[in-house]
Amino acid sequence: MANKIIKALVILILLGAAAYVLLLRPSSVTEDRLRANYRDFKGAYADAASYLTRYEISAGIDGLITPENDFDVPNKNDDEYRAFNIALQKLMVNDCCKIVSDGKTVRFYCEDIGGLLRQQDGYVMYSTTEKGTPLGDDNWYFRIEEKKK
Repeated sequence: MANKIIKALVILILLGAAAYVLLLRPSSVTEDRLRANYRDFKGAYADAASYLTRYEISAGIDGLITPENDFDVPNKNDDEYRAFNIALQKLMVNDCCKIVSDGKTVRFYCEDIGGLLRQQDGYVMYSTTEKGTPLGDDNWYFRIEEKKK
């Protein structure tokens, strides 16, 4: 009898832990993480935002630019484009999972590994029109929002 109770208790504990990890684990997107990413890769953020806003490029970038997939970002084949591409590589390899630009605002999204019920979108943003929590430099902000389903 005690054996069955212990087995049932172990199963309940395992199910509870699995439910926590899958559903309720806190989001990994935090203010400190976004500020640290911006501080560590400030030059890369600036190069990428400069290129996308200077040429008013609307794009959704979720990987590295290759000849097969340019994400609708025109290759100007100049030093500015090369700086943009190097910046993109630095950001994507580290903590950025996608970049969304409408030509005036550029959002650099952070990867989130929170539970399904607690996921958030966290991003560093360069914008002259939208506001968020300031990062200390002109037109640089961050936001943390509930992930849109």
